[in-house]
Amino acid sequence: PDINPRLSAILEAQAKRVLHDLGEKPELVQQVETIIALGLGKEPISIDSVASRLYMHPRTLHRRLTELETSFRQLKDNIVIRSAQDALLHTDLSVTDIALILGYSENSAFTRTFTRVCDVSPLQYRRIGRAHIYACL
Repeated sequence: PDINPRLSAILEAQAKRVLHDLGEKPELVQQVETIIALGLGKEPISIDSVASRLYMHPRTLHRRLTELETSFRQLKDNIVIRSAQDALLHTDLSVTDIALILGYSENSAFTRTFTRVCDVSPLQYRRIGRAHIYACL
């Protein structure tokens, strides 16, 4: 109820994007991504909570994802980063607000993850992305 309506729409679009991609990935990866996407901004998302929703032990989930050459962290980071990218480009929310809504307790942890995955900081991404969007109009 406290989520910004524009960000809520972005999170919903992200969840729909994940659901659309379902046919291209192993079933377990699809399930994990769906649970992560649907939980963004609503509940803390951890390997324990996702494993519980899948009726398996967290170590089993970890092992099965490793067999599929991925990890829970990788899947979660990808979903969170795609949602953050959309929010950075299409809302005026601060980086701190986006980080908190996406489940980070601190802006610095979000910024480190975003920078590791995207090779630019969230603010740089916003500045570059918006310049590109406006140049295309």
